[in-house]
Amino acid sequence: MSNDADDLAPPGERAAWMARAQSGDGEAYRRLLESVASDLRSSFRRRIRDVQEVEDLVQETLLTVHRARRTWDPARPLEPWLYAIARNSLATRSAATAGAPSGTRPTTPS
Repeated sequence: MSNDADDLAPPGERAAWMARAQSGDGEAYRRLLESVASDLRSSFRRRIRDVQEVEDLVQETLLTVHRARRTWDPARPLEPWLYAIARNSLATRSAATAGAPSGTRPTTPS
């Protein structure tokens, strides 16, 4: 796995990767997901202490990005679309955790 410094994408680079990924470029998609995962991990770590929960949330968010990737409009900025997905993933996890007994980790419905 690369370190966080290697995953910093220049402005607009992620949008270019996503546009190419939507056209079937697997390498661009891999680079996008690695870069996004790094940012998600950093962001979620500021809010969640449990390392495994952070990783679970990163994976859930990336899965949602994957499922929704065709809904992103290349004429619009990518980051707000990504951040909305991340916020929703965090809110869903937080709501599920709020109702869970102490010491348990909720499962996310499919």
